Amino acid sequence: PQDVTGIVQLAANPAVLTVSKDSPYQTFDELADGLKDGDTIRAATNGRGGTWDLAVRGLGLEVGTPFTEYAPFNGAAEMIPAVLGKQVELMSPSAGEVRQQIESGEMTGLAVMAEERFDALPDVPTLKEQGVDWVMGSWIGSVMPEGTPENRVETLRDCMGEAATSDEFQTFHTDQGMGVADRDGAEFTDFMRSEYDRFESLINEVY
Repeated sequence: PQDVTGIVQLAANPAVLTVSKDSPYQTFDELADGLKDGDTIRAATNGRGGTWDLAVRGLGLEVGTPFTEYAPFNGAAEMIPAVLGKQVELMSPSAGEVRQQIESGEMTGLAVMAEERFDALPDVPTLKEQGVDWVMGSWIGSVMPEGTPENRVETLRDCMGEAATSDEFQTFHTDQGMGVADRDGAEFTDFMRSEYDRFESLINEVY
C-alpha cells in the first residue's frame, strides 16, 4: 500500500453469513450455540487467504470457537450449491452473490459483517447488532503509483469521483447488490493502509 495513492473507492461489499433454508441454524445465536456445543459446522470459503475465508476464520476467533472445517471452493457459484446440497453448513460471500437466494427463501442470511445493515439485504442484521464485533468484506477502488504528479492525481480524483456519484453508477451498483463507498483521496489511501495492517495481523493469526 505504500507504493500507491488512492484515487477513489468504488465499492464496499460486506460478507453475509448464509445458511440453507432448512438449516438447523436459522439465527446467528443458534449457530453460535452450535459451535459452542461442538456441532459439525463446515464453512464454504473461497480458499486460503481469500476474503470470504478470512471472514469465517476471523469470526471463529471473535466468538472463541473455530468452525469444524473451512472447505475451499472456486467462488460463490460453487459455494451456493455446496450449502444447498449439504456438503457444508454455511458460507459467507458478498451480499450481491446471495441476494437472489435469500430473497427467494432458498437461503437464510444470519448476519452481515458490516458496521450497519446493508441496503441490498435490509432485513439481515449485522453481527454487531447481535453482540459480535466483527466486520469483514471486500472493496474495490482505483489507485495510482505513489509519486504521480499531484495535478494528475487531483484530475483523476475529480473525474472518477464525479463518475462514482453519478446516477448511472449508483443504479448499476444497486442492481448488482453492491455497496457504494464514499471514500476518496487521502481518506481512501489511509483506509487501504489500515486494511493492509488489519489483514496482515489476521493472516498471521489464522494460518
